[in-house]
Amino acid sequence: MRALKIISAVAAGAFFIAAAARTQQRQISDSEYIAQALSAAPAAVAKGGTVIRMENGSMRTLRVGDNGFTCMIAGTDKMCNDRNSTAFLDALMKHVPPPDQVGISYMLAGDEGASNTDPYAAPDSLQFQKTK
Repeated sequence: MRALKIISAVAAGAFFIAAAARTQQRQISDSEYIAQALSAAPAAVAKGGTVIRMENGSMRTLRVGDNGFTCMIAGTDKMCNDRNSTAFLDALMKHVPPPDQVGISYMLAGDEGASNTDPYAAPDSLQFQKTK
């Protein structure tokens, strides 16, 4: 039951991030989605990661993992989050103070940028240079 709550929180966080990104993800097969989502983490982490996919406001688990990391694509950003990072995303979504625990989020495939001072900043208000 705890794992389901954690995955649900990750999914909600992913939905929040995807909406904030205001980007459209091209339709890709589940197998391609899994490969892209897992590209966010080192191979040793990706090997045991759960992969979830958000579509039309609902979440599907594409692959069940066994190491406590959940990987997804939120907007155009690929990420793999541990349980503590999931708790942080849940707090972010609910606009409540984050938990006092350290978490790990891998985003080795890069991201589209975010504010380092305001987690609720609109994408068009960000002042940064994209590097690819």
